[in-house]
Amino acid sequence: LPFLEQYRIRPEPWPWNGVKKASNDEADNGADDTPGAAYIAMVREVVKKYCADLVVGVPVCGGMLFLFLSSLPAEEFEKAVADTPDWQVSAWQIMLGLILFDTWFYFGHRLLHSPSLYARCHKRHHEFRTTMSMTGVWGTAEDGLLTMLVPGLLPIFMLKMHFWTSCMFTFIHYLQSVDDHCGYAFPFSPMRLIPFGGYPTEHNFHHSHCGGVPSRGNFALYFPFWDWACGTNVAWLAYLEKNELEEWSL
Repeated sequence: LPFLEQYRIRPEPWPWNGVKKASNDEADNGADDTPGAAYIAMVREVVKKYCADLVVGVPVCGGMLFLFLSSLPAEEFEKAVADTPDWQVSAWQIMLGLILFDTWFYFGHRLLHSPSLYARCHKRHHEFRTTMSMTGVWGTAEDGLLTMLVPGLLPIFMLKMHFWTSCMFTFIHYLQSVDDHCGYAFPFSPMRLIPFGGYPTEHNFHHSHCGGVPSRGNFALYFPFWDWACGTNVAWLAYLEKNELEEWSL
């Protein structure tokens, strides 16, 4: 939709622009090896991966959660499933869970940009320099295990979240993945409700400028704290200053 383009993070056109013209020019041999066509081919593969994750990944996570809940003593099981917690309890558990998630994600993500792991585990995810909403699932099994599955489940177990709280916590991760990779910084995104959170411009910069080894930073997913504390936001801040975009980060 044209009115949404005002929230686009990167000014250049989407890679698929001009694909139709290129296809007409090459209609005589039926080939289209333009960057836009290659990007569309990658998007098709991402859609397949996304569907596979929904069919396989969600039941696996649900099964692991069920095993955890069923191992609890009867009293704790009832508390985790039957007694709906107050919203304040769910709110602080989710917020603390996001902090724990982002801490694991930051250091796990930074580890994936090490010479020993990047090519084998994380390079595939950085095939998308221009990201779209489903890009978050594009990666290897090791990548998904280290940066999504483990940090997504550990806070649930550590904080003994109620079943519905854990569902909300997991749903937030799906929204955040879409928000960080969609290529837009919507001020009305529900992710802006997370205190000090929301990281779409920073993560977009990570994809467009920080791929490879060594990476130039912006490893966090939710909060700017670890990038600030560890000095891995230097390239990002220099980019803002150079382009006079001090207020670009939402």
